Amino acid sequence: MSGTNPRECPTPYCIRPDYVARPVASTYETVSGTYWNDERARASSFFQWHVYRMAQDVVRNHGIRSVVDVGCGTGIKLVSLIAPFAAVWGIDQLSAIEYCRSNHNVGEFIVADLEQAGFESDLEPGLIVCSDVVEHVMDPDVLLANIRGLCNRDTLILFSTPDRDRLRGADCLTSPHPDHVREWSAAEFTRYLECRGFEVLDAKHLPPVRTAMNALFFQHLRQQWLRRLPYRYNYAVLCRVSAT
Repeated sequence: MSGTNPRECPTPYCIRPDYVARPVASTYETVSGTYWNDERARASSFFQWHVYRMAQDVVRNHGIRSVVDVGCGTGIKLVSLIAPFAAVWGIDQLSAIEYCRSNHNVGEFIVADLEQAGFESDLEPGLIVCSDVVEHVMDPDVLLANIRGLCNRDTLILFSTPDRDRLRGADCLTSPHPDHVREWSAAEFTRYLECRGFEVLDAKHLPPVRTAMNALFFQHLRQQWLRRLPYRYNYAVLCRVSAT
């Protein structure tokens, strides 16, 4: 598989043909906005915590010196879990970067439109993290192309996204989450990454929020138990750019 031809996916973004995506990306802001309010900022320290803990292991095990977080949000996990071990950069829309610059005294934070091509820079990261971002954008092909533009052959990339089958059940045909344009099953997302030029090195399902005595943890645990669905539904995929 060449890994760069969208036509290798039999359906748009390799998602089942009867899936219905949302028509707008509600989290997209062209100017400084209100998405990152205090409530979301507090919650962001718990969501995807295990993905960043996995990223920390990658940094330490591979001796990585620099990490770029594409779609960094508040940057809380980037700063707390990654910055002690590597230089960090965060890339996101203006509202998120304003939060990061106001609240963190380590790291560099860059404003970019994840929906537009061309945020390549002179950064040469050893690891790129893109955690639960891809489901929020209208055209994830642009996002993935931008990430490839930051990579060399040695760069590692850690993606995560909710596994639709584990989170919603196998018959879910659209996302009930108002901020998610589309959601993939694990198999669909793996194929999508491979079709867009990434070689999958490792993949695992992680808990969606930090395991701790807090309301978010018990809320998600209860939600999945009532649905008789797995609690570990956050799908994390470690990749690098394909050689072919």
